[in-house]
Amino acid sequence: MTARIVLTDELLRRTLEARAANGVTMDALVDDVAREIAWTSQTRTARWTRMSGPARLLAAASLAMAAVIGLVILGPASRPTTLEFPVATGGIGEDALTAGRYRSAVFAPPLALTVPERRWAVGAILPTELQLRAVRPGQSADDSGRLTVLRIDNVMTGACGYGGNARWPIGNGDPQAFVTWLQGQLPANLAAPRPVTIAGRTGLEVEVRPSTELKQACDFGFLLTAVGTEANPMWAEVPVDGRRVRVAAIAVSGRLVVVMTAGAWTNEFTDIFSDADAVIASMTFE
Repeated sequence: MTARIVLTDELLRRTLEARAANGVTMDALVDDVAREIAWTSQTRTARWTRMSGPARLLAAASLAMAAVIGLVILGPASRPTTLEFPVATGGIGEDALTAGRYRSAVFAPPLALTVPERRWAVGAILPTELQLRAVRPGQSADDSGRLTVLRIDNVMTGACGYGGNARWPIGNGDPQAFVTWLQGQLPANLAAPRPVTIAGRTGLEVEVRPSTELKQACDFGFLLTAVGTEANPMWAEVPVDGRRVRVAAIAVSGRLVVVMTAGAWTNEFTDIFSDADAVIASMTFE
């Protein structure tokens, strides 16, 4: 006795799930479908209604299977996948990121960006800091370029920022106000501001050119803003040890956001800045 099978979406789903559970690869599935079609005699007909019941069933199954295979293999071309950054809050990502678009719901405002294959690793993700570390063959994590995005809620005070911190006026996301403040902190160590556009928002960018005196005075870098908590204090710093550093300021929903690119001691600055520019160009804020 031969069972009569009625083709349904549920049957197709269960069949595909069973094959997956049994380790049947997509290539094997495609081969099976192609072989089934090849073994079935094909008769030219002008009308669907002239086909016999079994032939119509086989044709419907072939068409449905082809559609399912197309969806699985090709996927929805118009919707690229966005991944969450693969680290916990405040954690350190050891592995270079695979190519793709990533989003952080930890950093606020939520930020998405695109990275190339294994050129960047996550340095830190906090509510006010997202840092990517450049990955280059033969370079240690300590000797690498950085791309850092900061939400400025406070700024450090005193020489080198070692005097404590002060609340940045909430709602004052004016890039000019930030650059003016930074010029007051580092009066002899900044290049002239230049306009910049990030995520569709206009702002200002300056390059830090530390003097010998600044290098000697700020052993731990110039502390810019506190990004940790009282229980776990952490600070984001502007390197003043001789590497090239760019600091850009924009306003996002009335809040001040700083995007900082820093080279390393041994790498080509131009390469790091070029790679960083591509990532910055892909940034979007929610």
